[in-house]
Amino acid sequence: MGSGKGKTRRVSTSLASKIDVFSLYEAGFPLSKVERLFALGYTSEEDDYLVNQLARHGSLRETDRRDRAGSGLSLEEAEALAAESTEVLDEICARACTPVDLEVWRGINHGDQVNVGDVITEPSFVSTSPDRRLAEYFLEWVDEDEAPHQEATLLQIRVPAGSKAAPLPVEQPGFAGARELLLARNTVLRVLAERDENGQRILEVVAETPLV
Repeated sequence: MGSGKGKTRRVSTSLASKIDVFSLYEAGFPLSKVERLFALGYTSEEDDYLVNQLARHGSLRETDRRDRAGSGLSLEEAEALAAESTEVLDEICARACTPVDLEVWRGINHGDQVNVGDVITEPSFVSTSPDRRLAEYFLEWVDEDEAPHQEATLLQIRVPAGSKAAPLPVEQPGFAGARELLLARNTVLRVLAERDENGQRILEVVAETPLV
């Protein structure tokens, strides 16, 4: 291989496709035992609902407590758990720094409310995955009888290098090999373009987290 002598050389697409930069980033981002415990609580969907409801509304409602992991806790205990989880996840994201631009995916079931040109500031954490198939799986949760007008939409998200987005472990049954990239709270999502692939609506998005 030559030095290039000042010239910038691009890695070929075929070669880049063989380099799993996400796995390299993940391997170089160790978590403490406490961080891992709370990260697994979030990615296993034990705590994510409570954490994000607290981020969106500033407090939990009794219905929030019953809906997810907080069902065995009092409302005060559920809020304390969500607040502690939020603090730990904030600390994880604060020291995260994506080494290169990353492409990740997210499935949403309210795509009819999102359009090209929209700029969305998300007060909660944003769960994404480098695996498109995992995002597509979550779209299958749409109940057409209960929500006949919701449009299942895939978000193809570019996360720029230097973003506060952290790779989290996933050990949920049925999700062997699943990977998650958690975008920090208050990430701005800019919807740039829209396309259709075999009837599946896809929105092209760039994520703007606070740069490190």
